[in-house]
Amino acid sequence: LLNSLHIDGVIKYSREQKEKLKVQYKKVDFPIRELHEAEILLVIKQSEKELRQRHTIQLAERAIERCERFVRMENDKEDFLLSIRGQRHEDFVLHMNIFEQRL
Repeated sequence: LLNSLHIDGVIKYSREQKEKLKVQYKKVDFPIRELHEAEILLVIKQSEKELRQRHTIQLAERAIERCERFVRMENDKEDFLLSIRGQRHEDFVLHMNIFEQRL
């Protein structure tokens, strides 16, 4: 009888302690969850900001590459036109010499 009363008391005490732990856990758990949710929002905002920065940097790099390509194209165009004009001028001089010799 004494042993069963002791066991009942221990079980009752254990249940009370479990209930107290549940209450304490809830008191701690909800604020922690709120903090985690707030942190998640901050992390999402930060990642979006970093993504926008990376995108802006990529656009700037592409613009620089495009500008460099246009400069090379302009130089190639000038070289090409000079080579054509130079060749035509040489042809013109040659034809003028032939023409003058005929006279």
